[in-house]
Amino acid sequence: MKASNLGLKLFNIAYFISIFILSIWIVNAVFGEMIPLEVKSKSLRSEFESVKPFIVAIAIFIFLTCRIINSKEIPEIRWKLLMTLISGIFSFVVFILLIFSTLCVWIDESTLFENKSDKTDKIILRRKDCGAFDGSDGPYKIVQVKEMIIPFNLVLPIDTNRIVKAEWFRISK
Repeated sequence: MKASNLGLKLFNIAYFISIFILSIWIVNAVFGEMIPLEVKSKSLRSEFESVKPFIVAIAIFIFLTCRIINSKEIPEIRWKLLMTLISGIFSFVVFILLIFSTLCVWIDESTLFENKSDKTDKIILRRKDCGAFDGSDGPYKIVQVKEMIIPFNLVLPIDTNRIVKAEWFRISK
């Protein structure tokens, strides 16, 4: 009896961890587009993007499997196995889609301006790079990057024709 209780507790822990991971992913996906913040550390940002497809797909599979196994509406084991197989296929499709969605990243090409009064405030030229999948140069954008409290940067689009040139020191062309 103790072994089954331990298994049930581990099962519930896995279920709630998967819910937590999916919640973080949804918050990141929704608010990441609305809030102009980025992680300051490029290596940490890269690691998060490379691990995200694996973690999210596994969390989806665990979440769906736990829901199916605990379901009272599906009494027969063969239907539970079939539904678990379908959830595995769905998780794999999500994994593939996430892999392809993380291929392109914005790369800092050069620093154009630096604020004279605040050296952490910079205007940077960025290029979208898709690696070997796209041989041409991607689109460019100019952004203002302001270092904030560790570990974030505030990233805002900016028009360099409208800045007050006296407040900025030109770094490169």
